[in-house]
Amino acid sequence: IAQLSREFWENRFQNIFPFIHTIMRELANAKKIAISGSSMESLVPLLEFLGFDAAYTTQVSMTNGKYDSEVEVNAASQAQKERIVAEVMAGIPEDAVTYGYGDSIADLTFLSLVTNPTVVGSHDKDLRKVALE
Repeated sequence: IAQLSREFWENRFQNIFPFIHTIMRELANAKKIAISGSSMESLVPLLEFLGFDAAYTTQVSMTNGKYDSEVEVNAASQAQKERIVAEVMAGIPEDAVTYGYGDSIADLTFLSLVTNPTVVGSHDKDLRKVALE
């Protein structure tokens, strides 16, 4: 998984959301935290490339280098994502300027807690509707 992910992202770095490079330059000196329902293994190359400081992702247990059937953290689950967001936000001073980028309705709780929420992409019609409202 790690090798396939690295190969995938090496071919995609320049073609991900066109605005991401500008955002990351603007946030160069900021602490960057990723919260994603994707597995850590699939995101490591992207997180490294974009300079994230921490990541909270779906975690699947492994035995002898192989996945087994236990999901330890399902960050794609609304309840678990909300718990992760609460823990992350609890560690940020209340007066901090925060930015959040979300692409699914599962990100709504998170987006409601940051001072500068931004919806990216247009695939999730429910989130788009809320953002337009």
